[in-house]
This record gives sequence, structure tokens and C-alpha cells, in this order.
Amino acid sequence: MTIFYTKDLQWVRETQDGFVVGLTARAVKEMGKLTLVELPPLGDRIQIGDEAVLIESTKAATDLVAPLSGQVIECNDGVTRMPTLASEEPEGAGWLYKLRAEDRSELALLSRQTPDDEQE
Repeated sequence: MTIFYTKDLQWVRETQDGFVVGLTARAVKEMGKLTLVELPPLGDRIQIGDEAVLIESTKAATDLVAPLSGQVIECNDGVTRMPTLASEEPEGAGWLYKLRAEDRSELALLSRQTPDDEQE
């Protein structure tokens, strides 16, 4: 199971049927307590760089861009009902959405190092 990272603190994990997208622990730490998570609609096609997720926290509102182009095939309704789930388990049960990638070559734009590793 390969995990990739974006520069804006998201992780992308390849699964058998698509790519799961979530927040890194560092992103959650920087954002503070999450108060709202709006995910892309199921079935939507998103392009790399498009605004895909709106997150509001005690510190700010943030639009996260799509790390890959593709169709949204699953959303984690748990984080929309309880945004703190993404804060408490960002790299586990607090994942955000899953997409079926249209162009695997876009993976080359992501890193295999966590954002924390890149700062060292």
C-alpha cells in the first residue's frame, strides 16, 4: 500500500479500487480543532488543482485542492457529521474521500516523503 504526500499536507493512499485522500497529522496540528468538513459530491469529476474540500477550524477556513484528477467514488460521511474525527484520526478513520484516478502519471507530482521529512 503506497502512500504519497502533497505539499499542502494531504496524503494519498493507493487501494485496490482507487485512491484515498486525507489530511496529515501535521496539517491537523496547524489547523487546530476542525469544526466543518465539506467533501466533494459523490460522482463528481475533479481535476488536479481544483478546490475539492472545504475545511473550517478554530484558526481558519481552508480549501484543499485535489491531489489527482478523477471521479469521486466514496466520501467519508463520518467526517462531515463529526469533523473532529478528521482531527483525532487524520491518517486513519478520519480520511476524507476516495477517487478513481484518470491519469496515473499525476502521481509523479506527489512525494513519497511526509511533509515533516522534507523539512528536515
